[in-house]
Amino acid sequence: MAESVYRVLLIEDNDDDADLVLRGIRRFAESVDFTRSNSIPKALDFLTTARDSGALPNLILVDGRIDGVDASDFFQQLEPRGIAHLPCVVLSGSVESRTAERLLQLGANAVRWKPVDYSQFLDEIARILHEFHPSPLVSAREGSTEQEN
Repeated sequence: MAESVYRVLLIEDNDDDADLVLRGIRRFAESVDFTRSNSIPKALDFLTTARDSGALPNLILVDGRIDGVDASDFFQQLEPRGIAHLPCVVLSGSVESRTAERLLQLGANAVRWKPVDYSQFLDEIARILHEFHPSPLVSAREGSTEQEN
């Protein structure tokens, strides 16, 4: 039986951070369909279309602040669209603990801080992927090589 594709939606307005997340996913994940949105409205449009076509992502990674607005706006709009059940992890370098608590109350499964160190950032992406869908993935330490192709 063919393995199903694991879909990840990244909502990130910073090109450099988006590139790091994508590299982390590609380094540690096998068959992943990766989509990026750089704004909350575009992400919500994508999710509505994906819901209607039966192709919702398995995991959403959302930046803690997008265009100067914290991610709570995104989470508040999920339930009315019937997609609040999707696993969502907030990635941020600047979310305060009070804001993180609010995001968790609104439906985020986890709030993770973006490490400044590149290898730590890749390890964090691998931990998130493994935590939310371990079957098609390899761990950060097992099954990966240090070489870049």
